[in-house]
Amino acid sequence: MLTPNIETFIACESSYEDAQTVLFGAPYDSTTSYRPGTRFASRVIRSESFGLETYSPYQDKDLEEIQVIDSGDLELSFGRVDLALA
Repeated sequence: MLTPNIETFIACESSYEDAQTVLFGAPYDSTTSYRPGTRFASRVIRSESFGLETYSPYQDKDLEEIQVIDSGDLELSFGRVDLALA
């Protein structure tokens, strides 16, 4: 069962059962070199999407008419896993 995400991307607040599309963030920093911080990107994109328009004149559709859920960020482990060779 999914717990409700407190801060969602624009108007992506449908229930999981009704959703046609599921969005999720992947806070991963290990592939960056020199300047880490990409793990915060999905959270920042959600908070900055508050002021975006939901209507697209190019597609002549409104995001609020489509059933989308923002399920939050994945929980990624960054621990090392040692595999025993047989």
